[in-house]
Amino acid sequence: MRKFVRWGILLAGAMVFLLTGCGRRPAVMGKEVFLVAQIGNGQGQVGSNHDLLTNEGIVDDVEIKDYLDVPTGIQILGKKVYIADKYRRMILVYAPGQFGRPIPQMEIANVGEGYAFDTVFQVVVNKYGDIYALVSLPETNTTWKEAESTNDMHQYAIYKFGYNGRFLFAIGIGGINTSPMPAPDFIDLDLFGNLYVYFREERNGELFWKVRRYSSSGELNFEFDSQYLAKKHEIDGETYQSELYGIANLKNDERLLFFTGNYLFKSHPERGNQLVGYRNILEMYSILKNAVSRQLLDEKSRLEDVLGVTWDDTIVLYGYDEKYRVVRFHFYDMFKDQHTYQYAPILSDYYANFGFYVAPDGELYSILVKNNKQYILLHWKKRSRTRLFE
Repeated sequence: MRKFVRWGILLAGAMVFLLTGCGRRPAVMGKEVFLVAQIGNGQGQVGSNHDLLTNEGIVDDVEIKDYLDVPTGIQILGKKVYIADKYRRMILVYAPGQFGRPIPQMEIANVGEGYAFDTVFQVVVNKYGDIYALVSLPETNTTWKEAESTNDMHQYAIYKFGYNGRFLFAIGIGGINTSPMPAPDFIDLDLFGNLYVYFREERNGELFWKVRRYSSSGELNFEFDSQYLAKKHEIDGETYQSELYGIANLKNDERLLFFTGNYLFKSHPERGNQLVGYRNILEMYSILKNAVSRQLLDEKSRLEDVLGVTWDDTIVLYGYDEKYRVVRFHFYDMFKDQHTYQYAPILSDYYANFGFYVAPDGELYSILVKNNKQYILLHWKKRSRTRLFE
């Protein structure tokens, strides 16, 4: 249930050395340890499936790294780290202390006054410190097997907690206090207090995105379905077939962002239809006008995906640069029409790597696990050189 699954976990299983200085290549960011916590089930620790793997007989270090899972649903606001710990089944709030050692600020258990959940998958936090948690619900009268057999997988909800951890209300598919929802891919917020919930649905072999938006008090106030988007784009006089694979929302405006892959096919007398062209297109969709209002980017040569949108509505894209073996981050300020770039090295397989996260302030972090024992958040320090390296 990870945001923008097209790239998935960029660095998982990477068998590459740290880049060494040889020849012309982009200057990479430095890094510092922001938070380091022990993996386990105790106070101040972060959960994982390590014990489950060991109990299944997976003891080889390399095999454990291949299957190791830790919480990746995080949010970082200032000096607080919010973690959706699906293995300890609670929401953890830490402040990094000296040398990144975690100082527990708050733990929200899976059972409390007025609420209960089974597993928590993602947390997002608004500017007031209120916490929204995407959770699965406890099994009540229906077992998972019965739910699967009847295709009734509406077993999820979003819980809202105050800044002090007090439970406020639950949001179901139709809004506050309604029936549970199917599993969302991810959730997000804007600065007006709206909550965006993103779903993907497969219909007749085709994948569609659905968006539901809820007010700060939990009422459903907007719905969107990508089935109504055009399946083709006219680009430079050619007809491209389009697929929506990335979606996000702005924070200061009532707009969605669509990231589409566009494919140009030509018929060959012997080999049939051949892919001869590809374009990434980023578009802005106005919720108020119910229409695509502006094309932002048309990338002919770079393969990128949306990592996130910051509170000042800078769009952060990222992709793997095969030529230089680095991860490239593209910061696009649409209002200034300004592009800046940062690069990060690929870490060696000494660590288990779980990909990157962009905080609301635009700072970059990544999650890794060292020796199957330490959960580490790295803060990547941006460089002043921001030109695009081709």
